[in-house]
Amino acid sequence: STSAAALAAAAHVTDHRRVATVRFNGGKARDALQYLHDKDVLVASDAAAVAEFLYTQRQCGLLDAAALGEYLSDPGEFNSRVLRHFLGKIDLLRASLAAVVDNAVP
Repeated sequence: STSAAALAAAAHVTDHRRVATVRFNGGKARDALQYLHDKDVLVASDAAAVAEFLYTQRQCGLLDAAALGEYLSDPGEFNSRVLRHFLGKIDLLRASLAAVVDNAVP
């Protein structure tokens, strides 16, 4: 059935993300991103997609903070773009939380 196929595909992507996260945490960031690219999970040259992956994995507690910091602090042009997208996600989360708090306070 279609829903069974969709669930299987989602599980397959999750497995690829898990493998990539282990590689990333092991100090092999570029290898991890290339792995996801090769498995058609994300486009490794798309800074926004990479930032989304990093942000999601970090929010889930799966991505090592030191490995993330090392990657995002790399002075290369691509890493700088990923950093900007990553920080944009944090700013969006803060703004969303602030709006929830503002609306909850009488």
